Formats: sequence, structure tokens, C-alpha cells
Amino acid sequence: MRTGYYFGAGISVESVPSAFKLSQRIDHLASVMPVKYNLIEDADKLSKIIKDKTGLELYKEMIADWKEISRECRGTPVDTFAIEKKKNPEILTKIKAVLSSYFIIEQSIDNNIGLKEYTYKISPRIRNFIAQLTKSIGNSLQLFNNPIIITWNYDHQIELSVARHIADDYGEHSFRRATTLLNTIPNHNFDQQKEILFEKTHVFIKLNGTAGYALPKHTLVGDPIDSAKVLISNDPHPFLYEAVKHFSLIKYDAKNYIPSIKFSFENEGIINDQKDLIKEACEKIERLVIMGYSFPNDNSQVDSEMIGMMTSLAEVHIFDLDERKDQILSRFMSRLDGRGNIGPKFHSNVDEIPIF
Repeated sequence: MRTGYYFGAGISVESVPSAFKLSQRIDHLASVMPVKYNLIEDADKLSKIIKDKTGLELYKEMIADWKEISRECRGTPVDTFAIEKKKNPEILTKIKAVLSSYFIIEQSIDNNIGLKEYTYKISPRIRNFIAQLTKSIGNSLQLFNNPIIITWNYDHQIELSVARHIADDYGEHSFRRATTLLNTIPNHNFDQQKEILFEKTHVFIKLNGTAGYALPKHTLVGDPIDSAKVLISNDPHPFLYEAVKHFSLIKYDAKNYIPSIKFSFENEGIINDQKDLIKEACEKIERLVIMGYSFPNDNSQVDSEMIGMMTSLAEVHIFDLDERKDQILSRFMSRLDGRGNIGPKFHSNVDEIPIF
């Protein structure tokens, strides 16, 4: 029986904040970063990226935008604010610039610069999941029973977990290589997306895209600019430089670069842009494991569409906290669109992601 996984932000709360706590975390880091780190070594390089802007000015502007977006999102997920501003491209681009720069920093540092909330760079739950799931890894990656992993998260937890397995072979290129080995959709790597044979291999679908890439609009600009190297480094200067660089390119160089975060509600979002690939993957899912996800109303249309494409679905397992059982079961059933023959099983053991 082919297993699919459907993940939300709760899957890695030991390492990155949940959707409702994200804006609070961004605001907190915005207060800590200027005290903890400066851009002395990289300021000149940044000044050459955006004309008429010094590196220090760009750094201060990034922090100011972090605070602005977190203030606008207080009490609600960032995605909700993005939906509200979907017809305002300037604000939507600013949201993406903030998220992309924030996740580069959040995912690049161990122990999160001394803050107590998130004590692991990579969630132990996800590390254990990848370790148990990995059948073999080398020039290719084999995962047990070729799972189809779908996530709403634009962080890098799963990619970083795979990168740990190949770090000795690929060094600073291990993160980028992990993204390719996972058959990630969408693929923002420098290499071309190879054909995915869904019958014979796994796939990793990111419904909101990925933080940490500035994508060229045309080939004359060059290759995608990514944060792969700094995501596996603990040196503060490179990751701070990369964060400000991504923020600046996304916000000020829209003529040449676009962010790799593409919300699912956008016309160019993955659910529309690569629908045939997603449909082919979803049709293979017979058993669905849902974890760390509450089926928020903001995502109801996409959730219904995704589950609707799972035409072979026969078995559903939902892993979450007992106090959320009734709400999540009710929301899931409403996404089934009348397919009452599927009765989801609820499990309150959330310490591990189950392997089927």
C-alpha cells in the first residue's frame, strides 16, 4: 500500500515555530539580531548588489520589514496576511522577502543564538523519520516503500536531515544534493529536474515553495541564487550576508529575480503551475498519514483539491494532540467532499512520525 504524508508546521515545532507563533518569533529575532550580529565584513559586498544602498542600510531595512510584517500578522498566521494582500504585489513581495531572509537565519544557526524556544537546528522527530525511512543513499536515495511526502512548510527541515547523511561525501554541497535526491517539487536547484518515475520512487512536494532562493526570471540573469552553503554552516557572517542579499534581491530587483516562496493561492503557485505532476503523485496515495497540520480555513480550497486528487485513498491516519481531535477530524471530513467511505483513524502519539 503506497503511503503519503501530509505535513504542517507542527511537525517540527522543536526547531521552527508553528504557524501561529511565526510572527512572534520573527519580531523577537528582529530585536535580537542587531545586538548579536553586525555586517562589518560583508557591508561592502552588499552595497554592490543594490545600487545607492549601503550594506548597513539594507540590514536595517530588513529588520524594519521583519518588525512591520510581524506586527501586521500579530495573532494570525503569516499566510492569512498574505491572502489578505494577494492583490497587492508590493506587500506580497515584502512578505516573501521577510520569510525568505528569516528562514535563512533561523535554519542556519545552532541553538538559535541562545534563545530558549527552539533548541534544535533540525527537529529530532524529522531526523528520526528520515533515518528510519532511508533504505540506501549514495548517487541516488532510496526510501522505504517510496513515500509521497507533501508539506505546507517552506522551511528546510527535511532537506537538512537528508544532508546530514551525505555531508561527508558532498560537504558544502550536501544541502543542494539532498534537495535533488528527494525529487523535490518544485526544484530550484542549479541542475535540471529529472523525470520522476512515480511508480518506482519517492517524491517531496512543497505546496508553498521554499525559502532561501532568488530565482532568475530569464537565463541571461544566470543561475538561481540559493542559501545552500550557509544552511549547513555555523559561521554568522555568511548566513547574515545571504539573508540580507536575498531580502534585497527579492524586494528591489524584481526585474531580474523572483522569490521561490510561491503561496498555493497564487496563479503561479505549485498547485497550478505543476498540477499534472502533483495529480500523478496524489493518485498513487492509498494510505495517508497527516501530522502537525490542523486544516486551517485559509487552506481549505487547496486541501480539498489535494485530497480530491487522491483517487486511490483507502486509509487515513491523523496524528495530533487529544485536545484537537474533534476539531481536526471535523475539518478533515469537510475536505473529503462527500467521500464518506473513508473513516480517518486518530492517534495521539506524536513523539514519532510513523513509518508504514
